[in-house]
Amino acid sequence: MAQYAYPTTAYNNRAVTPREYEDLMHPMAPDGLIGTPDLSDLVYADSSLLGVKIRATRAALIRGYRWESGETELTQTVDANTTSGTTRRDLIVLRLTRNPWTVAIAVIKGTPAASPTTPSPTYGTNTATGVWELPLAVVTVPFNTATVGAGQCVQIAWYVGEDGQMVSPTSSTLPPGNPGRRVYENSTGVIRVHNGTAWRKYAIDLETCPGTITADGTTLANITSTTFVPGSPVVGRAFVAPPSGGIWVTVGGSIAQSVAGSNTRLSWEVRQGGTVGAGTVIWSPSSVRGISCGQAVVSGGPSQLSASDRDLADTLIPGTTYNIRTMHTVTSGTGGVTYRKLMVEPVL
Repeated sequence: MAQYAYPTTAYNNRAVTPREYEDLMHPMAPDGLIGTPDLSDLVYADSSLLGVKIRATRAALIRGYRWESGETELTQTVDANTTSGTTRRDLIVLRLTRNPWTVAIAVIKGTPAASPTTPSPTYGTNTATGVWELPLAVVTVPFNTATVGAGQCVQIAWYVGEDGQMVSPTSSTLPPGNPGRRVYENSTGVIRVHNGTAWRKYAIDLETCPGTITADGTTLANITSTTFVPGSPVVGRAFVAPPSGGIWVTVGGSIAQSVAGSNTRLSWEVRQGGTVGAGTVIWSPSSVRGISCGQAVVSGGPSQLSASDRDLADTLIPGTTYNIRTMHTVTSGTGGVTYRKLMVEPVL
């Protein structure tokens, strides 16, 4: 066949078939619900039927076709689960069926099992036949249930914004991958890019979890506490855990010890919550995280050390508020601390 282009007058007098329309539009039009994750779930359940409801006046893009839910709320039933001792998971999808071309809500019925799995959507790329399915929600159907409750319907759809950007509510609602495809993860502020194999984090919102430095030059002398204490004034601050769930902590200062065989130690502590020094301890101060100064022999003056130490705290919950502060102690004898400094950096 000779070369051609469409829609042009020279080709079919500018008439475009449904297959040609999909071929033309789907590379330019991302798939997804139109809107943002702030909208109410398109698909929901309320224990009024063995099935789900689809909200009115909503829209989606699927392979370049625009679907509208209409002016009246829709219902979609699911089959009863008649297999004793099992639960079933069904997948609610928006299905593009080719030849003839239609777009409509459909159900992919799962298999009843003691530990059920969710069926997968079909992403058919042959534009002459088959289907392409946009996953919308997972419905859990217990044995012999007569209705579907709110907690049994979980939306898993992603969105297409005003500028064609793809927005995923969470990391569990990401669209199918394609090399170079980008998506904004709404719950964490992460921008992900697909490398052809997996979604990778390429950027995070540093406005919500920036690197911070807190410092104080007060000299704390005659320290004799053999347990970690914060001192006064406290050097600390609150922070929000980044999407990675990890932070780099750098603690530094000048510390001294005047008794042979004794050590002065400067470390840090992380607690949950926004009030410094309050909340559940997540990371306790430790002699292996921080700096230490010891007096080896009796001399005319105390041993002194100015240093810093950088450690990783990587078990935090993304988006959760924590607080961190410096803590110091001596193993015995008398110590001193001054120029305390604490730096928190997000792990990207």
